[in-house]
Amino acid sequence: MSDIDINAYLASQSKAVDAALASALPHAFTRAYVNALSGTPAYAYDTKTLDNGLATPLWDFLSRGGKRWRPVLFSLVAEALGGEVERIRPLCAIPELVHNGTIIIDDIEDGSDLRRGKPSLHTLYGIDTAINAGNAAYFIPLALLLRNDQGFSDDIILQAYHIYARELINVHFGQALDISWHRGEKSPQEITESQYIQMCAYKTGTLARMSAKLGALFAGASREQMDILGTFAESIGIAFQIQDDILDIVTKGEDREKFGKPYGNDITEGKITLLVIKTLQRAPPGDREELVDILSSHTKDRERIDRAIAIIEAHGAIDKAREIANALVISSWEDARRILPECPARDVLESFAHYLIERQV
Repeated sequence: MSDIDINAYLASQSKAVDAALASALPHAFTRAYVNALSGTPAYAYDTKTLDNGLATPLWDFLSRGGKRWRPVLFSLVAEALGGEVERIRPLCAIPELVHNGTIIIDDIEDGSDLRRGKPSLHTLYGIDTAINAGNAAYFIPLALLLRNDQGFSDDIILQAYHIYARELINVHFGQALDISWHRGEKSPQEITESQYIQMCAYKTGTLARMSAKLGALFAGASREQMDILGTFAESIGIAFQIQDDILDIVTKGEDREKFGKPYGNDITEGKITLLVIKTLQRAPPGDREELVDILSSHTKDRERIDRAIAIIEAHGAIDKAREIANALVISSWEDARRILPECPARDVLESFAHYLIERQV
């Protein structure tokens, strides 16, 4: 693996990603933008109210940053396949807008008060505005395909719609599983490692897969290349989620503020993570029962959260989860490497995958 500073690489791409986002979703709506998306209205509206209800809350959220790794993945895949990156880069906004929409809705569903170090969107603007903004972030990206400023063929645009539709369905399947599990609708002991990984494939892997498949599609990839790179990206997404679960319980002190979520957030929400599953497989009955009891209580008590984390740490679940995440990425990368030509973008892509599963915040 090449010695590439991925933090520096991500920083170097941030202006291009932000420009793509601003092109897809202006900070302030104009009549030309609104009419282009919705058609010329028969009656009256004012852009200021639309700004207050949609553009302002969405940009409040987008301006908080985040890792922006999905649009970078989109561009890296396209570049590695020899695509015209500057031509298609504006389309990298598609997965990033959808991703932010899912987070806004997820915070409402989980009752989360904090996101990226600031109050969740629904606590600032109200649940109604936040739901509408989150849902709009699912659909505004389609305007980029409707506009088709890049001049792609109707067949390419139709394929992009198919990818987009399937992955939006998948992400909701993943959320349905996750919500049902942490509401206790299925016993934690009944949830298997394979079921957890599939939940992650739906919930987190799907937008990574969307990024890679769209980047490959617009770069002129074959169906085989799109499928292999989609599987590779899905594995990155799954591994990213596993590492996120790990960071949620091991990140403390100043790094916790950078992580941007309350301490022990997954414990409070009663999340059935891979860490929990591996602990329940390995722990004696007393520890298993205590961990399930703490998770089902949705506690915010620091001592009980610490106790749950101690049980997880005591039974080697963290090391085992890391091992599983690494194995997923290494296996799928071998297939991806085989179909990608040797080039700098391929080297960055490999380092990028490892960065996402080894990051510390």
